[in-house]
Amino acid sequence: IVGDGKLGLLIAEVVARFASSNRCPIPALVGRHPERLTKIPSADSLTFIDSVQASPSHDKKFDVVVDATGSPEGLKLCTALTRPMGTLVLKSTCAAGADFNTAPFVIDELVVAGSRCGPFPEALRMLATGLDLTPLIDATLPLSEATKAVETASKKGILKVQIRVSSD
Repeated sequence: IVGDGKLGLLIAEVVARFASSNRCPIPALVGRHPERLTKIPSADSLTFIDSVQASPSHDKKFDVVVDATGSPEGLKLCTALTRPMGTLVLKSTCAAGADFNTAPFVIDELVVAGSRCGPFPEALRMLATGLDLTPLIDATLPLSEATKAVETASKKGILKVQIRVSSD
């Protein structure tokens, strides 16, 4: 999983839970912020790789790579980390621009799969059986402080700000 923002952390948590209950290899999370692992319960079931160490020349290749970066640079890194004939799952969108090079997809015969929402029944089951997302919320503010909520959300390092619409 490449990207340690909200989406990447959530994917990492779900994949780590799946891997541990199905005897799959330990998943890796590639990112810039190792301290964010404290926000997900299954952090001890993940390997963290600093994105600087996982440069396009990184010697480790993975069968499946999930792009949760939302950036052209992240997509390039994901492509480089996917083994030939491996699968690259796109969970975020990015406008790559005119310099987007499709050659690695063809040369390495990569399977590219877009994934937007995933299976809702499984997500609801995980939420009902203890998947706690509150550690991903950095602040909760009332609707009357919406301006402050937006300002808080725009600060570096903030993952999610929740706006409470009612007082109950």
